[in-house]
Amino acid sequence: MKTNVTDKQIEMIFAVYRHVCAQREIDPLSDKGREIATRMFAMFDGSQNVEQMKRKFLH
Repeated sequence: MKTNVTDKQIEMIFAVYRHVCAQREIDPLSDKGREIATRMFAMFDGSQNVEQMKRKFLH
């Protein structure tokens, strides 16, 4: 797992995670919610902004 993520990037990923879970009506603590979080961290490369990440996970 990547460890070179800044606090600001973690906050951004978490905000997108909450938004995606809310839009899909998924409990963030469920297995599906955990899967989404894992995928977000795995796919995050530092160049995306909030809107790009939301689009990627909602479409």
